[in-house]
Formats: sequence, C-alpha cells, structure tokens
Amino acid sequence: MQQKENLLIRPPEHNRETGENPLIEERADLGSTVGKDLTQSPESEVLSREEVAGRIALIGDSIGNGISGAIKKISQQHEVIAVSGARLQEGSKKNREISTSQLEKIDPKKTPYLVIQGGTNDLGSNSPEVVAERLKTLYQKAIQMGFEKVVIVTIPPHKKPSYTQKVLDTNAILREMAKKGEIIIYDLYEDYMAKDPSLQGIGESSVHPSSHGYEILGDLIVDNFAKKPIASGAYAGEVGGSLATGAEAVPSQETSAPTEHQSEESQKLQKDLQTELEKLAQDEALRTKDEETLKNASIKDIRFNTALLNSDENKVQEEMRRRLSQYTTKQPDGGLTLNYSKFNELSGLDHEMGIGLGEIMPPEYTRILVVTSVGRYRFGTRAVTIHKGVERIGYNDEATGSYSATHTGDTVYVLDPAIKDEAKLNSLIIQEKQASEEGKSSYSEADHSQTDNS
Repeated sequence: MQQKENLLIRPPEHNRETGENPLIEERADLGSTVGKDLTQSPESEVLSREEVAGRIALIGDSIGNGISGAIKKISQQHEVIAVSGARLQEGSKKNREISTSQLEKIDPKKTPYLVIQGGTNDLGSNSPEVVAERLKTLYQKAIQMGFEKVVIVTIPPHKKPSYTQKVLDTNAILREMAKKGEIIIYDLYEDYMAKDPSLQGIGESSVHPSSHGYEILGDLIVDNFAKKPIASGAYAGEVGGSLATGAEAVPSQETSAPTEHQSEESQKLQKDLQTELEKLAQDEALRTKDEETLKNASIKDIRFNTALLNSDENKVQEEMRRRLSQYTTKQPDGGLTLNYSKFNELSGLDHEMGIGLGEIMPPEYTRILVVTSVGRYRFGTRAVTIHKGVERIGYNDEATGSYSATHTGDTVYVLDPAIKDEAKLNSLIIQEKQASEEGKSSYSEADHSQTDNS
C-alpha cells in the first residue's frame, strides 16, 4: 500500500520540548536601523546586561511595576518606580499622575536611560488619540530633563477584549509619530507577540502578565538597550520589513517591499477568492444565519468544529469561505482586511485572541502575505503550530518559524501556488483534522471570555 504524502509542516521536535527555535536564534541580531543610533556608537563603552539594567528608570502603571520587578532581578541597582493605578494625566489626583509622582523624582545622572510605559488605565475614559498625545507630552518633558536615552514602549498585548482595538489604535498612532521623528519608541507589543504568540504569559486578570510574562517584557527592554539600536521611526527587534511610506526596510529575507502578491498568478487567486466571497455576501439570508451562528458559538466550537456553519465535514473549503466572508472585508488590491473584534462585541467572547487564520482560511491557500495596519509585512506558511503545548492549525512566520498571530486591521493576501490537486487537498484536510483533535482535551474556554478581572 502506498504511503500517503504528509503535506503538513510541523515545528522541529526540539521546539515542542524546549521552546527553542534555531531560526529565531539565527536572526537574533536583526533590528531596525532607521534613524540615528541612540544606544551605541563605535566609541561607546560595552555594558553588561546587569549594568544596562541598573541604568534604566521605568515610569508607568501596574504593568510597568511588574516589568521593573523583572528588571530588578537582572540588576539590584534598578529601582522600581512605577505604581499600580497610575495614569498619564489624573487631574486633581497628582499623586497618581506619572509626570508628577514619578518622572520629576528621577535623577537623569543616576539613571540616564528612561523607559516610558503607560496608557492602559487612561484608555478606560479616553480615546487612543488622546492617550498617544499624553505619552508624547510626557516624552517631551523627559527630553528636557537631560536623560541620555528616552523611549516610549508600545502598550503590551493583553486579554481584555473591550480594550483590544483601543490598544491597537494607540500603538499605531505611536508608530506614526515615531516615523515622523516626533518621538522614539520601542515596539514592545510586536516583540512580545513574537516571543509569546499564544499569550501564555498573560495572566488571568486579562490585563496583567504573569511572572513569566513580566520576565519576557523585562528581558526585551534590557536587551534592546544593551544590544540593539532604538531609533526614531523604528521597530527595534522586529523581524520583517515595512511597506509604510518613507520607512526603510528592516533587515529580513526581503531587501525591499514584497511584490509576490502582485504577481499575475497570485492576483488571479486573490480575484477569484474575492469573487467567491462577494457571492456569499450577496446571499443576505445565509450571511445573517452565519453571523448569528458565529455570535452564539464558543471559541472552542469555532476552532475545532469544521462543519459549524454548513453541517458537512466533507465541505471544509466551503465552510472556511463562509467564515472568511464574516471576518474580512475586501480591498481593491486583492487583499482581505481582518476584523476579529466585530465578534468581540457581538458575542462577549475574545475572538481577537481566540481565533486565527487557521480557523478561517481555506486550506488550499498554503502561503500568505500579511501586512499590518502600519505597513509591516511578513510571509506565512500553513502549518501545525504549537499553541499552549498542543497542536493548532495556523500560519508560521517564514522569517522566524514561529506562529504568526494576526490582528484586526491586518490585511491578508493569498499567494501562488495554491493546492489544486484534489487528492492532495483532501489528504491535507484529513491531516489537519487529526492534528486539531489533539487540542480539544486541553483547551480552556475561560481564556477567551470577556470577564474583566482588572
């Protein structure tokens, strides 16, 4: 009997046991080089991680307090300044305002590196635009105090659905400010997602990381001061490139903006897919029925029931097209822009964190290009990836080999070649079903509720 071809791409075995990834280790030196290098020069002294950590002052809220606790483990010289409940602007309660209660008490001569963290508490009653402007004002005040280096960190990921879009929007505004040279940022959100794409280090409080999550955040900040340039308009430590106007590409497998999605073959795939999705959208009764089903379904059902909408396990391609129609809007250039947060509001569950491309993309599209809302890009290959210690269908970042998380506002382009051979496609679908079965027993629905424990 002829052995079936294994079409699934799986992570290296050592990746399952230790979490190490040789592809990431090989690319660990990659970072952004846009703008002036504010951390190192040929003449500058080489500092150890402990010495760098001792020079850092971090101001912020409870998240910053936890990060500082992790940094203090690297150097006892690091002083914990950030406090729980702090805001960028507090009106009459000056004891909780970061500028007056924290920044003004720091001596730049003793701690010449300043990290500005904050904004989460402010987002409860303010727009992303207001929060970004407040961070910018705090940055400008810090610059006047004479710190050697000042950076704003983007708001880290968390599991609070009602804040998801606000955080994404705030971070996007900060990146635009950095690109214009108004501020200097370190994109902590993107680098944390690369380290912990399944958010295992985010605690049950929805907003606050666990001790492991804080250690990741602390290590990232110290390492980027110690090893990598932190530059205006940059995304230090991010692997990938930029499609944003005026931004140089970060070193990656691409030396310029990608063009694969513009090839004749890929554009035909994109056009055909969009045409199929348009037909589904025109069937108002079906579209309303599918939306209602997804709204009332659990995250577990969406992940593991490949016949949720059409009740036919033999028609996975049709099922996924109906899902894709619900989670995306088409773009004139052939792309599909994701909107997970739509169902956060409708269902009360966290689709932003619980659902990925593997749960909505037809399986024949084995290779994709993802472009973020600020023009960052990465290529993904359909694969079995590791999620919370079990297998999950998704797309792995071709630059790092790790799971490629996607977010509301990202635009996806399907790339040639797609699987056209029916036998191969059926074999892939069977293998994916077998792989996803392993996730059912250990999956926790509580991880994706909208319960706010902050």
